[in-house]
Amino acid sequence: MTDNSSIDLSLTNIWRAWVAFRRGKQPSRDIRAFELDLEYNLLRLCADLNTGQYEHGGYHHRIVNEKKRRDIAVASVRDRVVHRLLYDYLVPLVDPRLDYDVWSCRQNKGLHKALERTHHLIPSYSHGWMWRADIAKFFDHVEHGALKQCLVRFTYDESVQNLLDKIFANIYLNEFDRFVRHTLKPLGYVRYGDDFVLFVNNQAEAQYAQKVATEWLDSVLHLRVHRTNNMSSAQFLQTVRPIFPRKVRGLVTFGYQALSLQRIQSVNSNARSVNPNRKTAESKAYRLAKSRLLRTTFPKLIAHLGLVKDGDHIAVDFSDFGIVQVLMFAKRTDSGRALPIWFKVLPYGWTKETSQNIWVNQAISEFMGTVGVNVTLVFDRGFAAPTIIQYLCEQNIKFVVRLKGDKKVLGRKGGTKARWIGTGLHPVWFTGID
Repeated sequence: MTDNSSIDLSLTNIWRAWVAFRRGKQPSRDIRAFELDLEYNLLRLCADLNTGQYEHGGYHHRIVNEKKRRDIAVASVRDRVVHRLLYDYLVPLVDPRLDYDVWSCRQNKGLHKALERTHHLIPSYSHGWMWRADIAKFFDHVEHGALKQCLVRFTYDESVQNLLDKIFANIYLNEFDRFVRHTLKPLGYVRYGDDFVLFVNNQAEAQYAQKVATEWLDSVLHLRVHRTNNMSSAQFLQTVRPIFPRKVRGLVTFGYQALSLQRIQSVNSNARSVNPNRKTAESKAYRLAKSRLLRTTFPKLIAHLGLVKDGDHIAVDFSDFGIVQVLMFAKRTDSGRALPIWFKVLPYGWTKETSQNIWVNQAISEFMGTVGVNVTLVFDRGFAAPTIIQYLCEQNIKFVVRLKGDKKVLGRKGGTKARWIGTGLHPVWFTGID
């Protein structure tokens, strides 16, 4: 191939695609089978591609239950080599022409940088509004005719277009990026995969963008916005404010703007980003942290939003919020992040009757009673105290203690009595699940 106008279907390039595909993968049964007769398999694939006889095979489906039920479709090794061949051909053509704020599947970008970019934009438009949404079952609803029309922007190679009759490619939403930038023209826009967020000036613009973009996705790309994961910041506040007593609804709005829409540094510094008057900001932050009425309403919020579901993993740790220290319960998400959902303010002045470990057990009891579902609690080694482990065992609470170095862990191996179960020079996970 002498230029970017045509895909290189030579045996050498197919070999490169195989090497790139194979790199870093564990040798599965299918990969081993393909490697047993590698030369013949690559020669046959090369011949089929060059004579137009290549046909994409079916997918092997399997169900994975990690946080939620997912139907995973896996192509054959032969077809996945073709996927890699197409990927290597299309990236130099497509990537330079994609919107800057598309952060998925691109070199030097990714999920964490997408989150950093979003956190960077939020303070810039702190007095504006935003709409966040994702596409419902995106890959299941890609329309092949529309996909081929999108591809024309990047290449006229007929062999590539024929292959894409049978293979999905993630350049589909580039048309949506163009629509957002040139028609909706928001203050800011970030997309990662099929998740996106728009920043606009006010509530009316957020609702307009939500309506127009939803209709455009349906009519042009035949995609539907997720019904529940589709809410502007205004709609979220309108949903949660009525749950709280009127007396603290102003604090709810302030706390949402200060702590939910930007990266947490400390309560005071986040508060000053919402209200530049230092005394006013710190006064509101103090009232936010100390409000008993606000804290007692959180169980209703957790239940109303369905924040915790059966089988979730909840990380438990102490956090310093500047004004007070709290015991934080945070839901671990699919992306590896922890979403704070419940906290207990740390009291001082311990006595023998009210030791810190007993207070931790009481907080755990309150949290488990609040969520009302079976979850697994995840602790650091600092929580591996006999009082806490014994309580978890007696209450039949599922838990995991993370260990490092030669530290011991007190836990349970059947029954309800806690005992030392071992040491190790490597990180250890002990589970309280029988």
